[in-house]
This record gives sequence, C-alpha cells and structure tokens, in this order.
Amino acid sequence: MRLRPDLIVAWQGGNKPQDLARLVSLGFTVYASAPQSPADISQDIIQLGKIIGQEQQAHLVAQQYDSGLADIKQRYSKQSKKKVFYYLWTAPLMTIGADAWASKLLHICGATHIFDDSPIPYPEVSKEQVIGRQPDLLIAAMNTTKAEAEQYWQATETLLSAPVLVVNPDELHRFTPRLINGLSLMCKQINGF
Repeated sequence: MRLRPDLIVAWQGGNKPQDLARLVSLGFTVYASAPQSPADISQDIIQLGKIIGQEQQAHLVAQQYDSGLADIKQRYSKQSKKKVFYYLWTAPLMTIGADAWASKLLHICGATHIFDDSPIPYPEVSKEQVIGRQPDLLIAAMNTTKAEAEQYWQATETLLSAPVLVVNPDELHRFTPRLINGLSLMCKQINGF
C-alpha cells in the first residue's frame, strides 16, 4: 500500500477475495487473473494489454501463445494415454485431481493422471496408494533435482518401476506465456518413455 501501485495484478484463485476487495475499497486498481484452462491465457494477456495501454503488443504475444498451444495439442493429440502420477510436494505427498490445472496440461500431452477420480483438486495421498495404481511415469513438479526425486522413490523400486521426471513448476503453474515452454518440454518427456 505504501508503494501506491497504478495496477495490482492478482491471481483470483490464489488470493483471498477479502484481500482483493480491501485493495479495491482503498482505491487501488486490481486486475484479477482467473484462467480456467490453458486456452484462456491468451485472453488474459489481451485484457491485461488493454488495461496497461499495450493492446497491440498483447495481441502479438497472445497470437504467439495460441499458435504454440495449438502446435502442442496437434503434436500429442494421438498419443497413447500414459498413466502418470504428478505430484507437487512430498511431505505430505500432494497430487492433483481431475479439476486441477496440471491435470488439464497432462491431457494435452496425451497422459492420464492416476488420481483423476479424486473429488478434490489437490488430494494428499500415500506412496502405497501410488504403488497400488501402478503409474507408467512419476512426475515431480517441484524445484528439486532428478537425483533427489529418484531418491524419494528408491525404497519402492521393487514394487514400482516407473521412471521419474522433474518438471518446472514455475513454467507450468503460472498463467503466463512461459507455459508453452514448460508444456512442450513436459509433453516431450512424457512421450519419450
């Protein structure tokens, strides 16, 4: 509040509604970003471009984003559905359900998530549950090394032979054009196994 910004960009699902309402009541201009699918990001870019007076640049960025997303969707549309376990945290072991953002990304890559039947978007699960569902691939969406991710699963390797991938959560979980780079790499890695 002390810095008096001209514009506050907030993630509608990641900020408390009462905090955003308070900022608006104090006279701040708040843009609440709320993409529900990867395709929505280009419209978010265009809307933000209008607000900051950069409409032409925003349309160019949005077109490039849409083109990249269409290329990825086309490239992986006919892939055989690999069963994957995508996780965000290990203590506790947090994963995704069908309504989670990352689940939509996996579907673009031609993958299905082993906990798509979860009634909540971000369930806590156990290693035993993962072993019981026997994924083809384990995907760590965390700031960790491949060696650290593999070490986490090392004790289960006789019961679970799925290889481990590490993907960049900053590229995949932020609603920006960077998503194309992260999604392209993740799809390539998933389909390389």
